Amino acid sequence: MADKVLFQDITSMDRQKPCIPTGSIVLDSALHFRPFIRSRIHHISGDEGGGKTTLSLELAKNHILMRLLEGDHDGEKFVYFYDVERALDFSLVDGIVPLELQERIRLAKPLTAEDCMNSILKICTDNKKILCIVDSVAALSSECEINESVDKASVGGIAALMSKFCRKILNAVDVNENTVIFLNQLRSDINTQSKNRNKKVEPGGKALGFYSTQHLRFGTVYVADRFMTKDKERRCTGHKARVEIKRNKVGSEKSTVEVPLYYGRGIWKEREVLEQGYLLGILSRQGNKYFYGDLRLGASLDNSVKYLEKNPDVYNKIRRDLFESIPNVDACSPILRKFYGI
Repeated sequence: MADKVLFQDITSMDRQKPCIPTGSIVLDSALHFRPFIRSRIHHISGDEGGGKTTLSLELAKNHILMRLLEGDHDGEKFVYFYDVERALDFSLVDGIVPLELQERIRLAKPLTAEDCMNSILKICTDNKKILCIVDSVAALSSECEINESVDKASVGGIAALMSKFCRKILNAVDVNENTVIFLNQLRSDINTQSKNRNKKVEPGGKALGFYSTQHLRFGTVYVADRFMTKDKERRCTGHKARVEIKRNKVGSEKSTVEVPLYYGRGIWKEREVLEQGYLLGILSRQGNKYFYGDLRLGASLDNSVKYLEKNPDVYNKIRRDLFESIPNVDACSPILRKFYGI
């Protein structure tokens, strides 16, 4: 039996595993430029409408771009998206993922949790460098739960399935350099013995807490977090998502960052670069006017963001300066620097 255990020389093992960038400089920096490492299981949770699906689509796009940068130009699919909730907005997909990259994404709508988990296990066993996204754990239903009558309560079924599945998938994910990301929603704790009546729990048991390498939680979106237009209609164009790093096995935990999201387009990169550039002293402000050196960007934050959207060369220069000003930028791998163009 001892012959089945294989040992490796620890000195020859890769110290810097490939990762999947989020597209947000602030979030990648908080994750020590090792966001969503391959060969691992990851967990994204939060309230409804917080931005979990938006971030997952950004990760799907960036995973494809990273593989293309690595020279993988064959015709295989790179991303498998499991829309368990059956609520994926395709206008959001078109706004985040370019059409030429959508050809490398496959979409499935599994009926039961067993079908979803068996499909992921087969894909991760037969393929390499694949990203699987499950949206979401809260919507999974076991075969027993579906076949039973509605008035019969089924408690703990998905938790047991998740625990068994994580143990089975772990080796296939590690050996074949695959990545599995579980999205999850928050629910109110129905435990009557709990002292905290506002306590939130995550469906699916505690298995993801043990097996996930990184766990991000999106906070509640308040009115003050929303971006509103200045016209008479006062339309909401996006919001500022508060992302808490609940777990990070490859860096520090318990940090919270704010990521601006633009509805229908994903992470609002121009606004993020503008806000962070001003905080780090790369940009200056006189009154309500923003300047990059002697170059005037706009007479307000919104106008300055529009200027960066229309002038990508200026945006790229500010972004490069922003990267060099980040204290932990030395942890950024060469392939990640190439992805960000620095």
